[in-house]
Amino acid sequence: MNTNATALEAPAEILVADDNASSLELLSTILQRHSYRVRPAPNGQMALRSIAAKLPDLILLDIKMPDVDGYEVCRRIKADHRSREIPVIFISALSDAPQKVKGFRAGGVDFITKPFDSEEVLARVQTHLAMHTLQRRLGAQNAKLEQEIKVRKLVESMLQRVQSELEERVADRTRELQESNEQLAAEIEERRRSEQENLQRARELALLNQVIAASVSESRPEAVLKIACQELAQAFKMPRAMAALLDRAKRRITVRAEYAGDLPPLASVIDHTFAFEHHPAFVELLMQNDVAVVADVPADERFVTLAGFFQPRRTQALLITPIIMQAEPVGWIIIEDNDTHPFFKDQIRLAQSVADHVSNVLARIWSHAERRKLEDQYIQAQKMEAIGKLTGGVAHDFNNILTVIMGVSELILHQQAPDDPFRPKLNQIHEAAGRAAALVRQLLAFSRQQVLQPTTLNLNRVVSNIEKMLRRVIGEDIEMLTHFAPDLKTVRADPGQIEQVLMNLAVNARDAMPQGGKLIIETANQIVDGQFIQRHMGLTPGNYVMLAVTDTGIGMDAETRKHIFEPFYTTKPKGAGTGLGLSTVHGIVKQSGGHIWVYSEPETGTGFKIYLPQADSALDEPVEDRPSQKTVGGSEAILVVEDEAIVRDLVTDTLSRFGYTVLSANCADAADRIIAGHQADIKLLLTDVIIPGGESGAQMAARLNDKWPELKVLFMSGYTDEAIVHHGVLDEGVAFIQKPFRPVDLAQKVRQILDDRDSG
Repeated sequence: MNTNATALEAPAEILVADDNASSLELLSTILQRHSYRVRPAPNGQMALRSIAAKLPDLILLDIKMPDVDGYEVCRRIKADHRSREIPVIFISALSDAPQKVKGFRAGGVDFITKPFDSEEVLARVQTHLAMHTLQRRLGAQNAKLEQEIKVRKLVESMLQRVQSELEERVADRTRELQESNEQLAAEIEERRRSEQENLQRARELALLNQVIAASVSESRPEAVLKIACQELAQAFKMPRAMAALLDRAKRRITVRAEYAGDLPPLASVIDHTFAFEHHPAFVELLMQNDVAVVADVPADERFVTLAGFFQPRRTQALLITPIIMQAEPVGWIIIEDNDTHPFFKDQIRLAQSVADHVSNVLARIWSHAERRKLEDQYIQAQKMEAIGKLTGGVAHDFNNILTVIMGVSELILHQQAPDDPFRPKLNQIHEAAGRAAALVRQLLAFSRQQVLQPTTLNLNRVVSNIEKMLRRVIGEDIEMLTHFAPDLKTVRADPGQIEQVLMNLAVNARDAMPQGGKLIIETANQIVDGQFIQRHMGLTPGNYVMLAVTDTGIGMDAETRKHIFEPFYTTKPKGAGTGLGLSTVHGIVKQSGGHIWVYSEPETGTGFKIYLPQADSALDEPVEDRPSQKTVGGSEAILVVEDEAIVRDLVTDTLSRFGYTVLSANCADAADRIIAGHQADIKLLLTDVIIPGGESGAQMAARLNDKWPELKVLFMSGYTDEAIVHHGVLDEGVAFIQKPFRPVDLAQKVRQILDDRDSG
């Protein structure tokens, strides 16, 4: 109900004019729900007729209406002496400054932007009804006072006319009247004082309304804070005011806005920071969660550490008002005076009201900013996913080509004499193919399609095992520090790939510290809850292990941070890097079921934080390496299924050179025909994961194993298919060789499978 009405007063009557039926119905519902009487009008003409019939207490007026627009309706209302005092609030989707100025010039007192918040509508309606009621009461009181003064003057005039005739008889009575009159100069003074107080309250409401109106369209916290500082300082006739915000870590307070009426521009304190450890007494004063009045700053011991800040400003008194969110301070509005000042209750109350409004506006701005940040993260994740799919497809096709280049060049090298003049050229071809294969492996890592062999491991142990190598990589001018959580939980990951992540991040940090610095590697257990997820999109609630790699180097700006995980993106000079280091890190972490974030600002260093899910199982025991195969050849029959002719020919030629009997097919149908006549002789099926004909290599192998369980299977591919490798993690018991491969590696893998009794 209307909190400004007494129990004997009827509810306020509000005229709502809007040609939009939905908006008209919504506003009527909101107001009626709070016991206001509502008179709806679907257009301007209807609104004017309704006002002429009966004056409402307040008018909510849309701007764009088909017959008479809101500006004209307002001008007609203000032109009529009967209705000119009724407050008019514009409510419209037109929210730019010129439209607002036009509305205020037409006579409006406020402006609400569609889509509107019901609480905001009610707050503004209540405020202006209260102001309107106050103005009417003040007018009535003034009229009554003037009438009483007129009567008193008339009485005094009559007394003066008869004074000469009744002077002796009424001397005593005259003294009584004089005493009564003095008591009446006292009543009038009391009424004047009350009037001044009411005017002061009206000015306070007007100031708060100015802050509200000015901050409605602002989207920057600094702008809102500056408006609050300026309005409060001018209302209190104080020379200066500033607003400071607390950082998220609650380690420091930074000035974000100021009003400095009597200070030169060079004396600005914008971005000045108060560190907690340097000013403990001042911080304790701020964090008490209540308004603080400091009457004598130079004599106050709590400001000893801030003498260098306040003395040049000639600050004598302070009014410190906290900006509260969720029962905790996030910032402060600090009003300064050069004289000792007690600060009145009305001023403190007004400062608190402004701070409360600023808190609401900041919450809205930060909420929108956080939403935009999450949207940007989602778009970037989609972009990385699309690049990964494209990269994986290219890498797969390139691996087939590299398989032939590496295999043929190696076979020719084995046939050539050591002094053959073409041998160095072939070596160059073979080495170049090897480097290309390494690049492809990095691309597969980025696209999350490389083969992982995860174990349950402790990241403290992984870092310790590679620590010496990392120190050699970063050089002597960079200090390396490690901070391990003593009770660190285990994770499920490929130890070799985690070492690759550490190596790539260390190299990246080294290049960011050409003049030396520090590299810090940390581990910790991390519980991820809802609040943490809001800042780290993609994580799900649960228990994680955090691995952080931080450097004190040159840092990165926001634009660079957007692209650092993209393949081939680099800030290094041409020829100084491939641009695949961090994209490889990103792919390995994602494929391991984890998430990675980067924190960096120019000249403040860079920190990478990796979160991997905690494992439920205990540490795996280290597995001893198999002894190297001395004999890689054999005489068994092998069926090769590969749709790429050049790869099929290379594999066939390679295995034939090692003594095997090789049968080849380009699809499942051809393989069926071959194996039907040789099922007793064929010992191993070597098939590509992806083959034409509608049946994958895995499906064909499963079907053949159903008929001939003794047939052993070895898969090969340029990338890993989910039928063989789920999300890049090799299924237990499945034999696989990654393209490109060297002929001798293929022969060793074939021999190993044939000799393994458990395979097949």
